[in-house]
Amino acid sequence: IIALGTPDELIRNNFEEKAIQFELEYQAPEAFWMGLPGTTRAAIEGNDVVLYSNNIPVTMSAVLQLAEEKGLTGQLRDLRVREATLEDVFLKITGRRIRE
Repeated sequence: IIALGTPDELIRNNFEEKAIQFELEYQAPEAFWMGLPGTTRAAIEGNDVVLYSNNIPVTMSAVLQLAEEKGLTGQLRDLRVREATLEDVFLKITGRRIRE
């Protein structure tokens, strides 16, 4: 057992931020994404990128500006803002995603 609590407690205790999630064929390391304003944590798996941010408007603007500067606007897919989930908690604690 790594962590105890209700689902809401686990999320609240591990994340104050919201997540910006998107797919992008451009491959960049987590350190690259950590350089974006407001980004507190980054998780990358294949083309899936999740940026945890304490300032969603600033981080979202930086993502869109970066995509435009690099000519990647057409490759940016499924861009959305969401609350942290239990899968995010699992990834943070174990360093890997839940596989079905």
